[in-house]
Amino acid sequence: MSNTLKSIIVKPIFLRMKDALVGLLVYPTYIILTAKNLWFGRNVVYRMENFLWIQSLATSTFTLCAISVDRLIAVTLAIRYGSIVTKGRCWYVVFSIWISSILFACSAIFDHSIDNQSILWITCLGLTFVLPFAIITYCYALIFRAANEQKKKVSHLNPAEATEMLKNKKAAWTAGINSPSEYFEY
Repeated sequence: MSNTLKSIIVKPIFLRMKDALVGLLVYPTYIILTAKNLWFGRNVVYRMENFLWIQSLATSTFTLCAISVDRLIAVTLAIRYGSIVTKGRCWYVVFSIWISSILFACSAIFDHSIDNQSILWITCLGLTFVLPFAIITYCYALIFRAANEQKKKVSHLNPAEATEMLKNKKAAWTAGINSPSEYFEY
C-alpha cells in the first residue's frame, strides 16, 4: 500500500470511528440525560456521559496530534517518510490512541468521590487540551520554519518553480489554519 493511500485510508479512520461513537452513543446519552433530568447526579447515565465525553475528546485531540506529527515528518523528513511512517506504525498509533483514550475515560466511571472529580477534570484539561495544543503548536512551528528555510533556498528559481512554491506555501498555511480550528471545535 502506498503512503498516499495510507494517508487517505488509515488516518481518517480514527476520525470516522470517533464520529460514529458520538453519533451512536453520545447524542442518545445527552437525550436521555435531558429528557429524564439526570444531569449532575450520581447515576449510571451521567457516568456514561462523562466516560463518552472524555473518550471522544481524548480520541479527537490525540488524533489531531498524530496527524500533526505525521505532517511534520512528511515535511521535514520527506525522503525517509516512507520508511518512518509504515502501515504497521499507523495501525499502532490508531490502536494506541483508542486504548489510551478508553483507559483515561474509565476514570470517570470508577471514581465515585466528589473530591476527586476536580482532579479528574483538571487532568482531563491537561491531557486533552494543554498537552495536545503544545504538540500541535510545536509541530506547525517546525513545519513553517522548514517551509521558510526552503523558500530561502529556492528564492532564485525561475517563475514556474516560484509559482509552485507559492502553491505549497498556501497549502501549508491552509493546513496550519485547519488543524488548530479542528482542534478548537472539540
